[in-house]
Amino acid sequence: MQHTLADWWHMVQENEPITNLAEALDHLRHVHVPVPVPPLPGSPIQRTDESLPEFLWALLALNHSGRVSVEDNGSRFHRFHQEAPQALAYLQTHLDN
Repeated sequence: MQHTLADWWHMVQENEPITNLAEALDHLRHVHVPVPVPPLPGSPIQRTDESLPEFLWALLALNHSGRVSVEDNGSRFHRFHQEAPQALAYLQTHLDN
């Protein structure tokens, strides 16, 4: 069986529709999301920030049970021990039923 990774940043860059998640669901095992919004103090706003909630809600609607990890390619974390709990709280708010 082939496993698939969904990377939100790449989906946004390629203008890939969120509906593609449903098509890949049977093989979807891991999801990468950017550092969650709202932007952390001192961090730049990224193009993905505005539509991240919609992406997370789609995962919930599809009953995605695989991994979701935060990918900090934009170097938005500056004080990891302080900011990581904020990012986790944001994801839990959007992903916990």
